[in-house]
Amino acid sequence: MYLQVWNHWACWCHLHSTIPAEAPLSLILDYLHASDLFKKKKNLEPSRTRMSTHIKALRWISLKLDLPILTYLQSQAVSDFLKSKTRIPFERSEATPIPVAVLAAWENRIIDSDAKPAEIVTLGCFLIATMASLRFRDLLRTKPFSISLQGHILRGISWRTKTSVSGQPWGVCCLGISTRPLNGHWISKFLQTLEHGITQSQTYWGPDWEPDFRLPSWTDSIPFSTPCSYHHGLALIRYLSQCLWLQPQLLTPDHALCLSTHNMKSTMLAAAGQLNLNVEQHAKQGHHKQSVQLYSRDDVWPSLFLQRDILIEIGSGWRPLTSQARGAKRPLPEPSFSSPPITEEDLQCLQMATRSSTTTIKSSTLIEAKPPAAGPSNSTDGNSSSSSESDSSSSSDEDHHVPQVHTSILVINKKSHIVHAASQISSDSMTRSRFKIRDKSFEVNCGSSITGAPVDIIDSIPSGARVCQRKACLAALDHLLT
Repeated sequence: MYLQVWNHWACWCHLHSTIPAEAPLSLILDYLHASDLFKKKKNLEPSRTRMSTHIKALRWISLKLDLPILTYLQSQAVSDFLKSKTRIPFERSEATPIPVAVLAAWENRIIDSDAKPAEIVTLGCFLIATMASLRFRDLLRTKPFSISLQGHILRGISWRTKTSVSGQPWGVCCLGISTRPLNGHWISKFLQTLEHGITQSQTYWGPDWEPDFRLPSWTDSIPFSTPCSYHHGLALIRYLSQCLWLQPQLLTPDHALCLSTHNMKSTMLAAAGQLNLNVEQHAKQGHHKQSVQLYSRDDVWPSLFLQRDILIEIGSGWRPLTSQARGAKRPLPEPSFSSPPITEEDLQCLQMATRSSTTTIKSSTLIEAKPPAAGPSNSTDGNSSSSSESDSSSSSDEDHHVPQVHTSILVINKKSHIVHAASQISSDSMTRSRFKIRDKSFEVNCGSSITGAPVDIIDSIPSGARVCQRKACLAALDHLLT
């Protein structure tokens, strides 16, 4: 990008018969102003980003090559020119998610006998990027031999991303939208076609050659000759999203023009937002938060659980709402489609169950809470809410003298599909972690906020539900399961 900006600058100086390394300050300001007007005339993205890119590129190259114009580029006039553009209001552009019906059609096309190898590899890479919420360049920077499939969970590492130079792990839950693990999932045919393409390319490049990119510009003679460019990938996703092999096609050409490569990253994130899933898993899915434990080998599990929950919801009949487009653009339609039901055998193939879904939870009595101290406590420590032995929210003084633990039960938050351990209490005062069922008051052991969420008592952990991972709930559940 920086070299491309310098090339534009060199062409500008050539038109004005000036050496690029010795141009005066007036010509630099004219160049920036002309670039700003060009952006406005073409109705492109805000000029602020373009100006910062131009100035950073010129400064970086001038600094590395020790050019005389570095003094002008670091002058107050250029800096003021950049700052003035940041005050112009502009509308933030966002990528709308890809319709789920298009993703289902892509899966069916891969397992179709009429699909060509180039089509299988391209659609498979697009599906992986969509499920793992990867950027297009993160998709490219993945070595095919670093991909592994175990228990219908696909794992890989992008050796370089926009935010990391040390590699970014990702995972894909291969439960499928229109295909199932037990009925011919698309991932198997994709991996076989990918391996065959690499083997065919090694006859030309040599037996020891290994590609460092995953999405190639496929040719019949040398499948892995060059990596797919951004412009080619953009044209492919707009062409394949129309699903011309279906009658009628899912998207019109006008709708397809609204798609970009970044739509793959936003699809699962938008679905997770509509389902109001776990925030931590949401951040992991978007690769927006680094792992707390640097050497943890389970750093992709949160995103895998989020993908599993979304696919289970789609398999049960849920469909995402139509996402709103920016400005006056029409939103992309969400065509209807049929999805096969998800069976218990499909979920068992994933090997992602944290606890047995058939275990019956029997009511038992937990250890009573420690009695309060003889004198009133004046502690105001903010960290006391994180202890599993103390109340997670502020209560009245009379609540401290009420036994907090009675008969233990198992409850599920129907909104987040998280299973908690709860205890019956005698206090009628309500906090964010308390709820009432049949005129009886209960409180979840972990102190999680369940205000306004539908809560129900259950006897066993249902299929697809997640168990609360906080210490208080885990300790109670371990006690119940033993």
